[in-house]
Amino acid sequence: MKKQELMKPKFLQPLTIFIVSLLIISSCSKDNYQRDDEEDTSDFVPAKGFAGSEEEPEGTPLILPTGVTLEGIEPYNPIDETDCNGEPRVGAPAEGYVPLCLLFRNSSKHPLIYSFPQG
Repeated sequence: MKKQELMKPKFLQPLTIFIVSLLIISSCSKDNYQRDDEEDTSDFVPAKGFAGSEEEPEGTPLILPTGVTLEGIEPYNPIDETDCNGEPRVGAPAEGYVPLCLLFRNSSKHPLIYSFPQG
């Protein structure tokens, strides 16, 4: 009985290798399916100053007051909106925009209020 259990048909191993080879070849073959990240962007025009645009960006340049530096930029966590140094997000993000947390350091000894220019 043990000899029968140990004996395997000799055609199973070549058949298994053949089937696996066919699966690999068929998965590597190209087809006409186009993924979302491969869509045709020939008519895409980036905003001025972004992506492949060589134009100057529109809007007012951001000039920080003396003693203020940008320490980092972090995305907001959509589950915990108070993750930006404990500050809640103000307003709803507009469609297509990503809310960010800008971290500034004020090395001057004075508190200051700064308004960002539009653009």
